[in-house]
Amino acid sequence: MTLFAAVAVTAALGILSGCGIGVDGEPRALQVSSTTSTTPAPPSVGRVESVLYFVNEGAFVPAAADLPDNNLTTVMSALLMPPPIALGGNGTLSSIPAGTELLGLVRDGSRLTINLSVAFDNVVGLSRQQAIGQMVLTAIERDRFDAIEFQVEGKAVLVSSPSQGDTQTVFACDFAPQLATGEDAAGASLSQDMTTVLATRRERFSETC
Repeated sequence: MTLFAAVAVTAALGILSGCGIGVDGEPRALQVSSTTSTTPAPPSVGRVESVLYFVNEGAFVPAAADLPDNNLTTVMSALLMPPPIALGGNGTLSSIPAGTELLGLVRDGSRLTINLSVAFDNVVGLSRQQAIGQMVLTAIERDRFDAIEFQVEGKAVLVSSPSQGDTQTVFACDFAPQLATGEDAAGASLSQDMTTVLATRRERFSETC
């Protein structure tokens, strides 16, 4: 090694040492951190059209809802809100009592448990049965459930279905007879899209119920 080269190497080592970078006589394995960090995904933009069920002249009718996502919790929470004013002009209403809140949803295979706040107990009789039907039909429009149970403040409650009377477990087919007909759809001034949704649901019921 020439004198000039030796001086250059010595100077480089001095710079590295001054910067706090150690110099080893042989290669070392790279130390990999055992922790990882995930950058949160940015919030989704836009809205998703979902289907909620309400009551018109005693029959269940679908209505489009513009929601931030199609998650079942989002959909069911939206159903507990008062129906859009525009629907009220056509005689469409909700039998779910005001102030009812969704406390939780538990899915066990094809069985769904819906936990509601105590305000739900403010409705009885036929209106309570219709409120149950609204939630059942809305849930199965979002996903497939073979059986649905209800809780109030975490405690199982008996509910009423048109075909079973008071029961702890209801099924979608229990409410098939109360689904609006094509004539009902016209009376409720359903949009073409919702009329199609209704016809599709009636067809599925005719195949499975």
